[in-house]
Amino acid sequence: RPTYEERRQRTAALYERIANADEAELDGPSRHALICKHRYENGRHPHICPRCFTYRPVCVCDVCSPPWPLPAGLEVVVLMHHDEWGLSSNTGKLAELTMAPARILMKGLPSHDAELAALIEDESVETCVLWPSAAERADWPSEGGGGDRTGGEGRDHVTLEAVQAMQARGRRVAIVAVDASWRNARRMVRKLPPSRVRRLSLNADVLYGDGGPRPSLLAPLRAYNGAMRTELGGSEGSCVCTIEAVVAAVSALGHDAEGCEHALAVARRKVAVVSRYRGK
Repeated sequence: RPTYEERRQRTAALYERIANADEAELDGPSRHALICKHRYENGRHPHICPRCFTYRPVCVCDVCSPPWPLPAGLEVVVLMHHDEWGLSSNTGKLAELTMAPARILMKGLPSHDAELAALIEDESVETCVLWPSAAERADWPSEGGGGDRTGGEGRDHVTLEAVQAMQARGRRVAIVAVDASWRNARRMVRKLPPSRVRRLSLNADVLYGDGGPRPSLLAPLRAYNGAMRTELGGSEGSCVCTIEAVVAAVSALGHDAEGCEHALAVARRKVAVVSRYRGK
């Protein structure tokens, strides 16, 4: 990883290039790609572990390995906004460290965008993005007006039961979890082609189990108000963080209970050590 001074110099050079470039030389997407590339290569902060996004003195990488194998044919993809990359309060990064196959893709990084596009275009894979209930997405335009936005299965979303039936037939399934602020997540999901990526909502029973709605395990580090910070469903006071949503989804799709608990245990450990490190 670059030293603090190297990172400072690279950051200053990036800002100067962006500030001095005109629209013809550097359009919006090109600027975004430069920012993403800088964040990916240099990290958010020199004292953050690049693998688990925890402060280096309290890194949790040692408790992550080995990743627990997912059921055959199931894959997890965390689609992360560059603002989330390197945040010590981020839990999405733990997915690739605690389960396999799983990968983290930064939206806007050209090589990662190409990876996501290849996955989406793969006809042998059913790609589903985790998203809140039909009521939450009532303002989304359905493709060609044909999607059912009131529940059930339509052209723009799919039920959990339908995905389970696909698994039973041997079809590969990729679960995409968007890791971003609520505002950015909406923008990112709107850019996914509804003909190839359908929205998958998880009900309260799947998300919370028998205990019912409860505060996220990430609550000590992030304030969950009406505008959800990163995550994927629930009402105020009962949101879930990225790793909780991912675990709920893969559990419903056959992931081993021990593997699910392993991922959540690592997340709880991270929240605890980061909270203490921050003096909370």
